[in-house]
Amino acid sequence: TDRPHVFNLYGSYDFHWFEKVKNNVTTFGLFTTAQSGTPQTSFYSFYAAAVLERRGNLGRTPVFTNTDFYVSHRVRFGGSERYALNFDFNVLNIFNEANVLSIVTDPGAINPSIATLKLPASVTDEPKALNYILTNGILSNYQAFLNDATAPQRKQTALGLANGFQGGRQIRLGLRFTF
Repeated sequence: TDRPHVFNLYGSYDFHWFEKVKNNVTTFGLFTTAQSGTPQTSFYSFYAAAVLERRGNLGRTPVFTNTDFYVSHRVRFGGSERYALNFDFNVLNIFNEANVLSIVTDPGAINPSIATLKLPASVTDEPKALNYILTNGILSNYQAFLNDATAPQRKQTALGLANGFQGGRQIRLGLRFTF
C-alpha cells in the first residue's frame, strides 16, 4: 500500500428548503480521491513464496481515482421536532471506473518441485536436492526451470497483466429513523 502521493477532496452542502421552517434539510456531498499506484513485486513459489528480484521490480499499478456522491434528506417532526426521518442515497464509484489494483506477479505458470527441477544424477533424494538447490542458488535453479525449452508452458504468459480491478458502481438506499 505504498502510495507516496494521495489527494483527497471532500465537500458537502446543506440546503434548507424553507427559511422559517428548519425541519427539512437536504445534504449533498462529494468525496474524491486520487492516489499513485502501488509497487508490484515479482514472486516465485518453491515450497514457499519469496521475492524473485527486488521490491517494486515490475513498476507500479496505474493511478487510482474514485469519486463517491451522496444525498441525504432529513424531515423532523413530532413535539419539539424531536423525531427525524432520513432518506439516504449513496453512489459509490459514481463514474464506474475500473482502475487496475493488481497485476500478475508470478513468472511461473506452474510451481516447481524437486521432481521438475533438472538436478545432477548424484542428487537422489529430497534432502540432497534441497541442499543442492540452496548451495547452488534458488534463483538460478528457478530460472533454469522456467527457461527449459522442453517445457515452455512453465512460463506465465500473463506476467505483468492486470488481474485485479476496482469494484463497479454501487448504489445504496437507506432510511433512518432517529428519536
